[in-house]
Amino acid sequence: SFEFVLLKELPSHILALEFNSILLMMRAHKALYSADFLHSLFRTKMDFFCQSSERAFQILPLFNLDSGSLHFFQSLPGTEPLSEILKRVPTANHEMLFRVFYLLETLRLIEWRTAPSKDRFNEIPKADFKKTFESEKELPAEIAKSLQAEYMDLMNKDYFSILEASPDSSDADLEESYRATRYRLHPDRFGQNIGGQTKRILDDMLARIDRAYQTLMDPEAKDAYMASISRWKQDSLADSKKFLEAQDFFREGLRHLSNQEFELARSLFQKAHQKWDRGIEYHLYLIFSELKLAIRSKDQAQIDKLIANLKNESQLHRTMDTCFLLLGHAYVAVDKLDLAKDAYQIALKNNEKNEEAVSALARLAEAELKQKKFSNALNRSKAGLKNMLLIILLAGGIFALWIQRDKWLHQEDGIDALDVKDIQEIMPALTLLQKFSVAKIVLQEKWIQDVPDSVLNHKCVDLLKRYKGRGILEFYIYEEKVGLKAYCTGESLKRY
Repeated sequence: SFEFVLLKELPSHILALEFNSILLMMRAHKALYSADFLHSLFRTKMDFFCQSSERAFQILPLFNLDSGSLHFFQSLPGTEPLSEILKRVPTANHEMLFRVFYLLETLRLIEWRTAPSKDRFNEIPKADFKKTFESEKELPAEIAKSLQAEYMDLMNKDYFSILEASPDSSDADLEESYRATRYRLHPDRFGQNIGGQTKRILDDMLARIDRAYQTLMDPEAKDAYMASISRWKQDSLADSKKFLEAQDFFREGLRHLSNQEFELARSLFQKAHQKWDRGIEYHLYLIFSELKLAIRSKDQAQIDKLIANLKNESQLHRTMDTCFLLLGHAYVAVDKLDLAKDAYQIALKNNEKNEEAVSALARLAEAELKQKKFSNALNRSKAGLKNMLLIILLAGGIFALWIQRDKWLHQEDGIDALDVKDIQEIMPALTLLQKFSVAKIVLQEKWIQDVPDSVLNHKCVDLLKRYKGRGILEFYIYEEKVGLKAYCTGESLKRY
């Protein structure tokens, strides 16, 4: 038996650990299978085509590959044989490629076929362990692998599934199924060729089969087991329903929060947390919406208390980016920008893909730059009324330039105006300006809103490749008369 304990309820001296199961499996595979074995295994598949399931693409980020290797695996077509794939990979990286393929094969997420497929994702049939076992008796290594996989599957089955029976099966049917299952997995059927690990697996499988049989053949034990299964299913169904309802409340709360409807947002976050109190994010956003209400009512005591609550949650969940992101937002709301910057940086450290933290840091940097420029101008203009008038004019000029950013950008030093004809076939650009490694594109009005994310991302990648020689690494895409609509760098795209 087991039970869940909230992390915040654990004693402080106990470390909260997390692990990546894919990396553990990769390490195990590396210990079990040599590079020579992998090369000999895939040498027979050179003319085969790799067909991937959608799940394979979801699992790939867990391999912790560099961005180039991850993109390579994610973009593999099903129309290219292995021999052609290897031509695009340096020889030194062949072992890494084979290990990723081999683990995905083991997990039944990819398979090799003799014919190509135009479909990006393909349904991969589940392993038939019984069939594999019966058809490959002459291959002990393959049998051992099949038994290991069946053993993992067995540990997740109920007693009826273990015996391939149903609650309505008679005692005679249970008896027959038990004997057939036990006979199939008895170690004596494998002779002297099985190793110690396989023997232990078989012994444990037989023990589970015996326990299932003994329980289901005893009427009282069977009734008790049936009741426990029923309770488990009911609890599981109830939990699933609660979680989905909590998610609905949470999403609706986020929408109201973005519209600055803090009272409604607080109510929805509270409902989400009541439905699913294991959702720490629900609790965090509840605190944040209450903070917004306290700021609106200018209740300083409540403001201090809620910020302290967010700080405490951040200490309890040091590796969670959401805690520090909301703490940063809270500091911005009370004009403590230095503390906000620190919180955003920790959020980004915990999750480098947190785009909201990136945007928040960029806004702080922009505000800091403006304040610095204004302060410098103010310090240089303290002598007399004439200087005061100059300050006012300067401030007005800065404000006017900020309102009309396009004109201001044209007048700034170090900006090159590039020929938009070079990119007309990619997007309808009106102007293209470069400063150092950053470029700004102004597009025709209402063009970008009809372009899907995948298409826009592809166009951004084309632009970055085209202007790589000029050192451009980032593009800010504006729409005429509207303003900033998108930002892209590398493989990353963000809309505004």
